[in-house]
Parts: sequence; structure tokens; C-alpha cells
Amino acid sequence: MASPSTASSPSAAEHDFIIPIETRYMYVTARSVPRETLLMTGDCPICKSALGQPCVKCTPSMDECSVVVGVCSHIFHLHCLEQWLQGTCPLCRNQWQQERIIQQS
Repeated sequence: MASPSTASSPSAAEHDFIIPIETRYMYVTARSVPRETLLMTGDCPICKSALGQPCVKCTPSMDECSVVVGVCSHIFHLHCLEQWLQGTCPLCRNQWQQERIIQQS
């Protein structure tokens, strides 16, 4: 029986090559943040003041200023929305349905 010819096919060493790979690990420390805290990072679309700060109406007296979240997920100072509210969300114009009120501490 004849042996296969190795002269016509290149050797395996000619096609194989080694790619050096360096593995690095990065560890990240994470903590969960309450959803209400994340909501308070933006501005009120009506008065343009920070949601975590009193609204224009409450600033002079430094009264407690609540933030309201609609079913449509839009967020406003309660006093700003009360002044604006005519049955629709000031941003999306959908009928306003209150989801919850966030009391600031």
C-alpha cells in the first residue's frame, strides 16, 4: 500500500500559529440605588428646577416640595403640575393619571 504523499500538502506547522492571549479581570463594586433616588436626578420640565430641590413656589418659604410621577412615567414637582394641569400631561399630552407621589425627606 502506498503512503500518502506529504510533499504535495504543506505540513501542519506551516499553518498553525500561536496568538498570545492575556486575560485580565476587572472587578467593580456596585450597589443598588432606589428607583426614587434615580428619578430625583433630573429637572422638572415645567419650572426647570432640579427635582431634588424645592420648586419655584416652595423655594422662598423652603417648604416641603413633593414630586409626582405619572402613569406615563413623566415626573414633575407637584405644585408645578397643579398649576399646569388641565387633565393632560404637559409633555406627552396624554390624559393625566397619577401613579404615585414621592415625599422628599
